[in-house]
Amino acid sequence: MKTPYYFLLAIFSGLLLGFAWPTTGFPLLLFIAFIPLLWIEYSITSNKKLNKKGWYVFSYAYIAFLIWNLLAVGWLSNLQPAIPAFPIAVGFNALFMALVFWMFYYFKKKLGNGYGYTFLPLVWIAFEKLHLNWSISFPWLNLGNGFASYHTWVQWYEYTGVFGGTLWVWIVNLGLFFALKDYVKTKEIEHFLKKIIVQVFIIIFPILISLFIYNSYDEQGDGVKITVLQPNLDVYEEKFRISKDQMTDELLELAEESMDSDTDYVIAPETSILGVRGIELNKAEYNPQIQKVENFVKKHPNTLFLGGTTFHTFTFNKDEISPYSNKLSGIDQDVWVDRYNSAFQIGNQEQFQVYHKSKLVIGVETIPFHTFLKPLMENVLIDLGGTVSTHTPQEKRTNFTNSKNNFRPGVAICYESVYGEFVTEYVKNGANLLFIITNDGWWGNSEGHKQHLAYAKLRAIENRRSIARSANTGVSAFINQKGDIISRLEYDTKGALNEIILTNEKLTFYSKYGDVIVRTVLFLVGIFFAILFSNMILTKKKTNTHK
Repeated sequence: MKTPYYFLLAIFSGLLLGFAWPTTGFPLLLFIAFIPLLWIEYSITSNKKLNKKGWYVFSYAYIAFLIWNLLAVGWLSNLQPAIPAFPIAVGFNALFMALVFWMFYYFKKKLGNGYGYTFLPLVWIAFEKLHLNWSISFPWLNLGNGFASYHTWVQWYEYTGVFGGTLWVWIVNLGLFFALKDYVKTKEIEHFLKKIIVQVFIIIFPILISLFIYNSYDEQGDGVKITVLQPNLDVYEEKFRISKDQMTDELLELAEESMDSDTDYVIAPETSILGVRGIELNKAEYNPQIQKVENFVKKHPNTLFLGGTTFHTFTFNKDEISPYSNKLSGIDQDVWVDRYNSAFQIGNQEQFQVYHKSKLVIGVETIPFHTFLKPLMENVLIDLGGTVSTHTPQEKRTNFTNSKNNFRPGVAICYESVYGEFVTEYVKNGANLLFIITNDGWWGNSEGHKQHLAYAKLRAIENRRSIARSANTGVSAFINQKGDIISRLEYDTKGALNEIILTNEKLTFYSKYGDVIVRTVLFLVGIFFAILFSNMILTKKKTNTHK
């Protein structure tokens, strides 16, 4: 096969992955999307005349994954400024994916086809898990997320999480690739069709199981009456142009117009209550905006208000600072500040409660490889929230409680709702429903906010928890325990939604045990590396013996 065909196959693989992706794509394409790329690797390694095979495999993989990233997360270009966020995110994400595919080629070269093809889905899942937890985390394109718009197909995520979807995709791609490879060699059409039928069954059977779970699942629990607010402030102009008092007044007026005396919660989006340069946490009760909210709940004593803001605390002793503390400049004394993107809850005669966002957005709220790079880069962070510095995360998930009822919401702030096992920590700590507060206006009316909403459906399925979602510019929504969006307020619309959703006290298998697939995979990957290193040592000894 000539080089131009490799290039076309790489493009085709990237297009299939991109056109499979939520929310406009069709996920069945995921089951064939890697076949062109696998064929490129097979053809290159079979060509005895070709040198630098690993470089070719990596290059064509990079082309495919770059196209996928451009199609699936091209909305990152809407960020202002788009440079350097967009090319860095897309370019590096494609690079990491290509390196993973190259690792498959290397293992296959060193250990043979059996080990190589078995290693591929394992190392891909290991990479996706790494992408959930390291300093440059960006799990947006983890393959299991690809079914978010077709959530009725993956109701079994309550057992496997999204990694079950990733494994499913790779099993079918490899099965179809083997069938095609054997047919090209043997030309036996009957044998080929039998193998295709097996793979079709592997696609259809999990969908049928999922549909059975979906149709037989019965929501149970206490009803919670919630009003979610969508103030629809322009994040690039209006939010920082109007006064903090006006922002708060308009938000509370929107709540007054929409709620009633039976409303249990009013939920406002991320950073919807702002003080001048944030609110000092230890003096929050003296902040004019917080006082406005306190007056609101006194007027509505049966209602709890949950919103988002930016808090900060000051430290004057260097021995007490955190790794995320930022030293203030331009003043005579040593003062460090910790800034938080936070959710807070206020109720009449209730304790003031706070949760700080823990999964921070790279380049906006945190610096990758923080300890090493912070001294070098802390002055070049993008200003998206009124501050230009690193934020401090909260180590453990905590839920909000109250004395009025037994409702215990876990609140995911923005990006946190993309992390499956992370969200289970709220549930394991007692959350019987989930809230998401976010501000997706940075990306404009693009696939970004639509994908973010779609991924929330997967969190509902994994934990069987109803979700109330408040987004500044939209889409605000309510999601039931089966992942259905039962009501929504469209993007770029000012308004509010009222709905009754149900609590759930039961833990799903996934809520209880998390990413069992990943832990199994990591164990197997460790064995594969041990086999590789043992093989390399034995080969070296044999070489030395023959000298």
